[in-house]
Amino acid sequence: MRKKSWAAMATGVLAVATLAAGTPSASAVDIYSRVANYKSGRCLSLEGGGGTANGTDAILWDCGTGHEQYWFHATPSGEIRNLKSGKCLSLDGGGGTANGTKVILWDCNGRAEQAWDYSGGHQWYNEKAGRCMSTAGGGGTANGTKVIIYNCIGSDEQDWDYIG
Repeated sequence: MRKKSWAAMATGVLAVATLAAGTPSASAVDIYSRVANYKSGRCLSLEGGGGTANGTDAILWDCGTGHEQYWFHATPSGEIRNLKSGKCLSLDGGGGTANGTKVILWDCNGRAEQAWDYSGGHQWYNEKAGRCMSTAGGGGTANGTKVIIYNCIGSDEQDWDYIG
């Protein structure tokens, strides 16, 4: 079965547990996991071999064990935090909302462009833009393909699965 619910995945996940910085409870644990795009089979990663600077593009890359491919979905804020950088997925252009806007890395700031809902249909929906995380080039699948937002159409390039 290719799709897993968060609860089912959490019991067998090969994840990295870290203390949650800046949370009310110092004993809280965040569980980071890789997220794969169903159409390409590649993982959500960061350009430049895992760049950590603000503005680094989110891309597709062969799934590996680098910390740039491990993500945590914080609730209730909706932020998607990267293990390597500690930064969040955001929208380019100060929170652009148009189809094709790049998904980038940015300091976590609690703004709507960093709020993502994970649907039962395995889509990441951005609350500010009202669009879903997708891949550039009409559903590109190659290493280095940019991750963008696009109208939610339920296609395979908008399907993201936790893989541990």
